Amino acid sequence: MVIMLNSMMPVLILMVMMMMSLMILLKIPMIMPMAMMTWITRLIRLMMFVKTMMMTTISLLMM
Repeated sequence: MVIMLNSMMPVLILMVMMMMSLMILLKIPMIMPMAMMTWITRLIRLMMFVKTMMMTTISLLMM
């Protein structure tokens, strides 16, 4: 039981953080719609960056 909780803790923390960020993201656009667009662009940029990083690491591993 303790082991289960220990393994679940990071997942739970991650979920809570995600929920919090979602709440903030949903609250911000109500105040100013432009904020949402900037957040979306940032998210896309971050995803692209992560993708490129993964690609480079894979290519390096393949060599």
